[in-house]
Amino acid sequence: GRIDGIVREGGDFPITVTVTDSTANVPGSGSADFVLSITPAALRLTPSTLSDAVIGTLYAQVFSVEGGEGPYEFVLEGGVLPPGLTLQPDGRLIGLPDTAGDYDFLVLVRDLASVSGLAHIWTMRMRVSEGTLHFPTALLADALAGSPYQATLSAQGGTPPYRYGVGDGALPPGIVLSENGVLGGTPQAIGEFTFQVRAIDATGAMVVANPLHTLV
Repeated sequence: GRIDGIVREGGDFPITVTVTDSTANVPGSGSADFVLSITPAALRLTPSTLSDAVIGTLYAQVFSVEGGEGPYEFVLEGGVLPPGLTLQPDGRLIGLPDTAGDYDFLVLVRDLASVSGLAHIWTMRMRVSEGTLHFPTALLADALAGSPYQATLSAQGGTPPYRYGVGDGALPPGIVLSENGVLGGTPQAIGEFTFQVRAIDATGAMVVANPLHTLV
């Protein structure tokens, strides 16, 4: 009298159960109607959140699913993946991201063994950054007293935009540093001036360049 098997579909299923006894001459029997209600197991996706990626660094994440029976199919249902990444049908999110930013996209998972088409959609968010905030160079060209001077400082990594300012030391008289990183003006004094420049990104992270030297 046991009912068993692998459930492939949810719903209400009417069944008739007939019981026959073991009477030798005239077996007795009886029947009854039942409704078997089956609720499909909910699909659960792991991980539910994604780690950050870095431009030019291989990113690989494998989604796994609990619930249903499988195999499962993974599909990009909407939104935009970070450029350079692809979502494979087997649940691998992999590639070399090449553009910084925040990306929202939808992942659809189908249980291919489900007759009723068991599926679910998850909203995922992922950030791609340029890596740790840093100054790629700390060298400045010499300036000439009385002649216009301009140099642009550029931090990299972190989360743009950046704000620049002077840390330790002092700029040559006549030279100023704008918040967007432009060092310019007309130097008024001769000498060697040592100073530091700091950059702050959109998250508040800060980096300080090695001492910058300007000869006037």
